[in-house]
Amino acid sequence: MAIASYTLQVVQDRVHILVENDPNTPSTTDDEWTVRYQLIRQAVNNWESEDVYWDELWNTYSHATPVTAGVTAYSLVSTLPDFNSAGSFIKFTDTSGNYQYMEVVKPEDMTERRDNAHVVFFTGDTGNGYTLNLGFKPVANDGFTGSTISFMYYKSASTPASASDVTWAPQMSNPDYITFWVVAQKHLMDGNTNQFNVFSGMAQDNLDKMKIFNETKPVNSDMRPADVDLIRNSSFFGG
Repeated sequence: MAIASYTLQVVQDRVHILVENDPNTPSTTDDEWTVRYQLIRQAVNNWESEDVYWDELWNTYSHATPVTAGVTAYSLVSTLPDFNSAGSFIKFTDTSGNYQYMEVVKPEDMTERRDNAHVVFFTGDTGNGYTLNLGFKPVANDGFTGSTISFMYYKSASTPASASDVTWAPQMSNPDYITFWVVAQKHLMDGNTNQFNVFSGMAQDNLDKMKIFNETKPVNSDMRPADVDLIRNSSFFGG
């Protein structure tokens, strides 16, 4: 389902065709381009805000600073600006390549735990950055000091850095959602409710398809043994 080669320029071109029936897209300095650019950013934010963990927004991260004796807080402010939330476990890998996992808990859960609990938690916010906190104080030769911290995390969706960032590419599997959503808003602004309803429905259809695609497992990913009788002659137990 994924659609490749979409950029901000491609989205703007497609929007212009569907709104104006004209192939001559405004330049990046034109006010109309800027309006549509802001709508494109809003469309990405709408997609990101859906009650879905989008596959495209999962990433992996390794902290540059190894675990240090006596240090329980590791800042992610400058090294991980797109951090949104972490996966369930943090991986600690020593210099020999051996590793162990530790559970991530919510900050308020620490009020119920004893000192030196072998868990981790995150504090902070998107405006000021996040910090990874250890629920224990590392000491020399404890199996954690000197190890590298890594984890999977859910990141914020990228948006064009500026109106002239024409090479920016949407992260979603079907960026036609952006196109149709922006076109719908432009028709609404122009008072064309019929066209708004048409393109709003098309945008919603693409969003729904992305949700289905997001929940679809890879082909042949079912690890259960194949039922040969069912495959060959449609016979099955009890049939």
